[in-house]
Amino acid sequence: MGSVACSSPEHEWSSDYQDDWMAGCQFILHEWAALSGITSKDLCRCTLNGLMEHWDQARYMAWDQDTKDGAASPYVAECWESLIKTNRFATF
Repeated sequence: MGSVACSSPEHEWSSDYQDDWMAGCQFILHEWAALSGITSKDLCRCTLNGLMEHWDQARYMAWDQDTKDGAASPYVAECWESLIKTNRFATF
């Protein structure tokens, strides 16, 4: 499903974990994204790409849920803003 953004094999996020992460993210953000006029798939993929660029899977998986949410939060905000702008300009 997704690409791996980390530079070395030991830091790569497995395809299975990426798929699971995307499914959970899309479930959680589906309504919010739809109300914003974007897709949860796009929002979650962008967010996951940000996470994968900065954190390896083993470290991320070791965190409690609050820490995981905190790590994802800046990417959600950045991606949401970017997707809103892209979507807004695409409709004109």
